[in-house]
Amino acid sequence: MNLELIELYPSPFSERVRWVLEIKRLPYRRRSYQPLVGEAELREQTGQTTVPVFFADGELIGDSNAAVDWIETHQPAPPLLPTDPTQRLQVRAVELAATEALAPWARLGFIGRAKALDLQPLADHFATKYS
Repeated sequence: MNLELIELYPSPFSERVRWVLEIKRLPYRRRSYQPLVGEAELREQTGQTTVPVFFADGELIGDSNAAVDWIETHQPAPPLLPTDPTQRLQVRAVELAATEALAPWARLGFIGRAKALDLQPLADHFATKYS
């Protein structure tokens, strides 16, 4: 497999893809992304405006949920999801709650913290990008 992850190190979305790759013991290349200064380059190279961006055997996957699904499908051992359909749905519900509800609230907390630290340009950038 030819795998590469463009990531923002402290991002929980990037982190979960790294964890899955490491649990599955899959070798991959890492490329760092820097907010603001790396945005134009990321958009030019991938067409994406957020990270992580996962390249898997030439396929571009721009969402951590989809990246985890790709990895689980192509490298099923060790399994990360239960085989029982009901339990699998329960895991997916928790996953979606975390990525689609909790994470945006955490991002708002970060924006507020950046403003409190007088990092207004950074706060404005993320507030605009994710609003």
